[in-house]
Amino acid sequence: MRLAARSAVTAITFEAHTGQLALSNWLALAQPGPGLLVLDGVLAANVQVADRIAAELVGAGDLIQPWQCEDAELVCELEWRGLLPTRFALLDAAFADRVTPWPQITAAPLRRAGRRTRRLHVQRAIAAQPRLEVRLALLLWHLAARWGKVEPGGIRLSLPLTHQLLGWLIGAERPSVSHALARLAHGGLVTGHGDDWHLHGSVGDHLASMVEPAGGRVQQLLGPVALPTRPVMRPVEFGPGHAQAERQLLHVLWLTSGLGCDGESVAMTAATSPSLEDLLHGVLPGMPRILLYNAMLAYETGEEFVRSFARAAGGGLDPFVLVLEGSVPNERISGEGHWTGFGVDPDTGQPITACTWIDRLAPRAAAVLALGTCATYGGVPAMRGNPTGAMGLRDYLGSDWTSRLGVPIINLPGCPVQPDNITETLLHVALHLAGTEPIIDLDDHGRPRWLFERTVQESCGRAGFAEQGEFAQTPADHRGCLVKLGCKGPVVNCNVPIRGWIGGVGGCPNVGGICMACTMAGFPDKFMPFMETSRLATLVARGARFTYGRVLRKLRARAVRHHFDVEPGWRKADDELRSGYRPRW
Repeated sequence: MRLAARSAVTAITFEAHTGQLALSNWLALAQPGPGLLVLDGVLAANVQVADRIAAELVGAGDLIQPWQCEDAELVCELEWRGLLPTRFALLDAAFADRVTPWPQITAAPLRRAGRRTRRLHVQRAIAAQPRLEVRLALLLWHLAARWGKVEPGGIRLSLPLTHQLLGWLIGAERPSVSHALARLAHGGLVTGHGDDWHLHGSVGDHLASMVEPAGGRVQQLLGPVALPTRPVMRPVEFGPGHAQAERQLLHVLWLTSGLGCDGESVAMTAATSPSLEDLLHGVLPGMPRILLYNAMLAYETGEEFVRSFARAAGGGLDPFVLVLEGSVPNERISGEGHWTGFGVDPDTGQPITACTWIDRLAPRAAAVLALGTCATYGGVPAMRGNPTGAMGLRDYLGSDWTSRLGVPIINLPGCPVQPDNITETLLHVALHLAGTEPIIDLDDHGRPRWLFERTVQESCGRAGFAEQGEFAQTPADHRGCLVKLGCKGPVVNCNVPIRGWIGGVGGCPNVGGICMACTMAGFPDKFMPFMETSRLATLVARGARFTYGRVLRKLRARAVRHHFDVEPGWRKADDELRSGYRPRW
């Protein structure tokens, strides 16, 4: 009987190298049989929906079946990529017929499919962890339980895991993964890179300080794993007090009910240095964990979302940072109505205005930020002729107002604010409140000094043209300063020309657009019409064009032509060395 069964379970095998794999033809041959059985090797299944990719590692003993996206409303794409040379067995319909007399053989592929499903559930639970370092550590230990090799002091995991692939496995961006791995290495938990990873100590000891107490959640997740033990290693601190700071929790209540357009909420999602994910996952040294309450980004809606703001107003969330987006209307002149509303007052059944929320939350806040020119100075809703009496947050609370911890109102103007300016400022505020950084350095307008100390012209790539008296005549001109087209750069404090918009790329003057002064207190009234040249700009342009600019341009061109762009005379094929070097032979 055993010999008959052994001859019946023979199957066609084939091999595949590393890189992208074309398995569709083999899977088609396997239908309607069980599928392809992985005999050796490791491959990644990368599933893409829209612009996001999730990955799964498949290895020896796993059963692969034809891929079909069952949701007709979604476009799903699957790519198989070999991480190690892989060998497959083709379990086709003929194989299924041959093993029919042996139910235990037929049940084996079902058990393997169930085991793969359970591993996927574990991976999903790992990806749900809030801190990225915890996710990465748990994932690596999870993979080590299957593919690792026990060594003195830990486990060696010899898998070619790129930072991008690790991000796809746990739902994180590659830069954030790189930062988190660096922190794990400094903490003595994970070392190595590429295709050779080393996990030191035991998972329970090392992750105990990183995971919130939840009844042994780490051990429950991984189950019993035979690992060598060693004394608990304390995390290495980058600076004094970092370990204590990283155990703190900071709530950021983002009030979008001012008169605005939610532009800052949208812009923040484009930040890269640091990214929003970096802040929320706590991948940077010495920063507390951040919980963000933003209506545009939150899963919660309605009363469930408003409940957190009510808790903060009652002292239930501490510490928290209050962020205002949108200008503050004057509800004293709203008559029987109201200009804004966020949530409903249970006692009156009326909307709770933005002014009421500010009055309730600001006294309890550890710090207050005004994001966007609307929240900072009033912006477009506060221009001449507006019916709401709109104003900036400092106009409403007072220019000398400070939080209960002595932090002045922090203003970040812009329409919208440059994305990285938002996340960088939030990071500095979080570090200060955690006790690892001094109070943020602000200028007279309450702006972070280092972000707004330069004018647009001082940082603009076209500034040299202005000095030489060259000015663009149309927006399409590639040469020339744009001041004669209405650019307000010489009198505007903004760092967009240096920082760009997304990842250092873009930003008004960097893509041929004029500066409309959206970061300034007088915007928009004092800079309109936007496309017309101001008298001062005209005077400066004419002075540069007809006086020193023309002379400077000619002198520079002459110097370049006759000196700087001419090769030294000794660079020629000759029998004599003429460079000035004195040979000693």
